[in-house]
Amino acid sequence: MRVVFLSLLMVLSVLSFAQQPGAMPEVKKFYFKSFFDRVKSPQKGADFVETVTVGADSITHVEIRHITLDQIVLDAFLKKEEPVGMWYYHLANGGRLLNYDFNLVYGSAAPDSTEKAFFVPNLPEITNLLVDVPEKKYVAPELATGDGDLSQFMQNNLVFPYYSMVNKQYGRVLIGLQIDEEGTVSRITVENGVNVYLDKEAMRIMKKIRFRSGAKLDGQPKRIYYRLYISFFQ
Repeated sequence: MRVVFLSLLMVLSVLSFAQQPGAMPEVKKFYFKSFFDRVKSPQKGADFVETVTVGADSITHVEIRHITLDQIVLDAFLKKEEPVGMWYYHLANGGRLLNYDFNLVYGSAAPDSTEKAFFVPNLPEITNLLVDVPEKKYVAPELATGDGDLSQFMQNNLVFPYYSMVNKQYGRVLIGLQIDEEGTVSRITVENGVNVYLDKEAMRIMKKIRFRSGAKLDGQPKRIYYRLYISFFQ
């Protein structure tokens, strides 16, 4: 069965190239010593090899492999500089799949004037809508990810984008999101971005968050509009 499956993949690949005559992908290789410093090195003596393949669809596939271990440490797809598709990133604590298969959305996630009646009112006494305020009869949405709080969720899931780390790009991304009465996260936007790598990772992490329930004020289910900074610093 595996042989048949692999044969089918090979046939499909051949057909794909047959439909695009002259559209052979451009492939480049880059050898270097340190994964993060990326100092160019001769092939002999290099620790890492980066293979960059630019396809006819303008999607760039990047594979970085540790030569001695024969292990992929990064398998990534880029459209111009924007991360797209599924990435594999081998971190110190093991491999991680990162889903960048979504579009970046910039702007405000704040409710407009016709929606405001459905949201928790702007109460200055409630400074963090993800924390209960019993004296105001406010119950915050409950995380359903198994993390103790939002800080732990970030620590367990946030990944510093490889190319931002290499290029020493740091900063704070302001994310806005709405959480409806059932705890469903919607309308996630980048309200103040830094660059496409950090913005995409900040949005990815918010797309992973899940809540078991929505917020309540005076016992009534309410939507909330929440803004938070996601920091990327070494």
